[in-house]
Amino acid sequence: MPPFLSLLLPIALANPDYDAGVALLKEKNSADAAAAFERCVAAEPQNADCHWEAGWAYWVGARWDKAVSHWEQVEKLDPARKGLPDALAQARDNVALDAMLVKGRASAAKTYQSSAPKGATLHLRGVGDLMIGTTFPDGYLQPDDAKGTFTNVADWLQGADLTFGNLEGPLCDT
Repeated sequence: MPPFLSLLLPIALANPDYDAGVALLKEKNSADAAAAFERCVAAEPQNADCHWEAGWAYWVGARWDKAVSHWEQVEKLDPARKGLPDALAQARDNVALDAMLVKGRASAAKTYQSSAPKGATLHLRGVGDLMIGTTFPDGYLQPDDAKGTFTNVADWLQGADLTFGNLEGPLCDT
């Protein structure tokens, strides 16, 4: 092979649809990025990079089924791809969640008729953001596993039919 040809080879192998898709993803234009990566895949079905980025374009657009489809191709073409197992597992979980949501919507009652007597009242009590404890930065955690968190405000929180607040920092072991 003439030496100059080896310099041109990477240019000849570049896929303009791949490059366009990457640029569109950087602009957060996932729909057009997905279309560009689909053209890349159509031109080069064995190009794991096109499938990988197509999966991300569909991920951003919450098209989990399409992300899974492309990442399953990456799994075949480049099974050692860094980040693939986690990304694919999460996308599959989202496909399952979407299916549950569709099923739930389909089984929900179309209308609701209250059985409360005419003139009944509902007492609501709401509070804003609650940050019970934190470990960042050098934060504070309740010494009693947060059992006494609401002791000083319990009187204010009681007496309503429904009391709610926005828990900013969930308490958990892990």
